Amino acid sequence: MSRPVIYIAGPISKGDLLHNVRQADTAFLALVQAGFAPINPMLSVYAGAAKGVPAYTYDPASDEDRMTGYRVVAEATRTSALPMRHQDWLDIDLAFVERSDAVLRLPGESIGAAAEVSHAEVKQIPVFYDVAHVTDWFFGNARRSLSHPWLRRLLPPRRNGMSHTDNQLSGWVRRGLEDVDGITHKLTAIKDGGQWMVRDADLRSFLAAVGNAARN
Repeated sequence: MSRPVIYIAGPISKGDLLHNVRQADTAFLALVQAGFAPINPMLSVYAGAAKGVPAYTYDPASDEDRMTGYRVVAEATRTSALPMRHQDWLDIDLAFVERSDAVLRLPGESIGAAAEVSHAEVKQIPVFYDVAHVTDWFFGNARRSLSHPWLRRLLPPRRNGMSHTDNQLSGWVRRGLEDVDGITHKLTAIKDGGQWMVRDADLRSFLAAVGNAARN
């Protein structure tokens, strides 16, 4: 099975660097264990920082410590040890975002992460704020209901079969901000606006699927 690619967006240089790296590591591991292929740009803090530190072993014959090789260590820095500008990193990260199936936004203020989220929204790539929501979208009830044949028949497929409307509807379901009547009202308004040509039976069937996802 191909793993969906999830870009992890969050603070790196601003705030507590250790906390930022650790929260990204936690999200990375959770996504891997859930079946995703995450991209963790927070690891850039170690870029160019690898150093070889001599490793010694005690030799009882000579009663001396002898160098037996090297240990590789790296100290994290806020700007990385490579001669690159912040804009260089951001340009690379935005390219990663475009090639991802979704973005996971971690807590914490970050100009770069805000730009990555905005870029994802422009490219109609779904953005999530919790690993559980990512998992539910791809593997859970919300994803299954939004793959209903009625929606699939009307909307041209985009990355991972998702369209902007998929993303919008999934938001209503996963955040729990709308009841089924609210979703019905929104979809009916779109239908009555003449944007989609749908049969009432198809609409009712789709709403039933969304309602089941919202209740589960």
